[in-house]
Amino acid sequence: AEYMGTALYQFRCAGMTKAFLLLVLAATTVSAALMPSSKPCVAHGNGTVFDITTVFDWPVTIEGSEIYGSNVTYWLSPCSGAANPAPVCKSADVAVCQLADVHYALGSVHEALWLGPFNPVNPLAWTVVLPSRANDRVTLLEFIVDEKAMTPTIEFVEESPEMSYTFRIVGACIGNPYLPSNFEPCKYNEQP
Repeated sequence: AEYMGTALYQFRCAGMTKAFLLLVLAATTVSAALMPSSKPCVAHGNGTVFDITTVFDWPVTIEGSEIYGSNVTYWLSPCSGAANPAPVCKSADVAVCQLADVHYALGSVHEALWLGPFNPVNPLAWTVVLPSRANDRVTLLEFIVDEKAMTPTIEFVEESPEMSYTFRIVGACIGNPYLPSNFEPCKYNEQP
C-alpha cells in the first residue's frame, strides 16, 4: 500500500485516463509493485519478481476490432517501443499502438503501473496499466496464469467507449515467479 501511494503520486496523466484508473482501483482490491525504470518489463512486489521480458518475442502484432467494428492491427511492445512501424508511434516510450486509418499511441512504457494481488492465489493474475497521456487512452494487459497452458497466448479483448484497450495474456509461466498450486519455480531472467 505504501508503494501504491508513491506510484499514484508520480503517475501524472490527463483527466480521462486518471479517472479511468481511479475506477479500476475502486473496483478491485490491489497492491502495486515497484518497477525499476531501467527495466520496464520487470516489477518487484511482495518479495517476488515479475518479469515479462521473454514471455513473447516483443513486439507482437494482434488483429482485433475497434469500437465501431472495423478490424485493426494492434502493435504491443511493453518493454520498448523503438521498433514501432507507425510514424505517430515511433518513440521508445510507446508500448501499444493501434494501426488503423489513423494511428494512435495507446500506452506508455515508462508510465506503466503494475497492479495485482501479489500473493499465492490460484489463479495468479495481475494487470499492467499502460496510459498514454498524449491521447487520453489507456491499455490494460491482463496476465492470467494457467498451469495447463504451456505455450503463452495473447488475445485482444476489447476497446471500450472510454478509450481503453484490453489484452489478455494466458500461460503457465508468463512472468510469474512460481506456479500457484505447487510453488514450482518458473524460469525467467531475474531472481528476487
